[in-house]
Amino acid sequence: MAELGEAHEAELQRLVAAEQRKAQFTAQVHHFMELCWDKCVEKPGNRLDSCTENCLSSCVDRFIDTTLAITSRFAQIVQKGGQYAIPQENDRSKGLVIKQTEGPVGEGCQPIVRSASGCYQICWC
Repeated sequence: MAELGEAHEAELQRLVAAEQRKAQFTAQVHHFMELCWDKCVEKPGNRLDSCTENCLSSCVDRFIDTTLAITSRFAQIVQKGGQYAIPQENDRSKGLVIKQTEGPVGEGCQPIVRSASGCYQICWC
């Protein structure tokens, strides 16, 4: 009976971790949009003009591409050292914090984001 309780607890922990990753991803997307909105939208109206739409699209694409480049570079650095890493915290004042973990980089990644330069998987693994 205790084994069933442990299995249930492990499954619950897995589900909570997955929801936390989704929440982190959603918060990051909202952060990108807030920054890009402030940068691109001078005066909101009934519709966005094409210049504003292009600015918003380019701004978000730049953030996505930059995040992917930084994540990829950290993964390369850590793999050369024989360790595994995950983003532990994404705080504007602290930047990306890397910590050692048991699994390989990229394990359990889910969200897909399409940018002008292609389709990417952004992971909080």
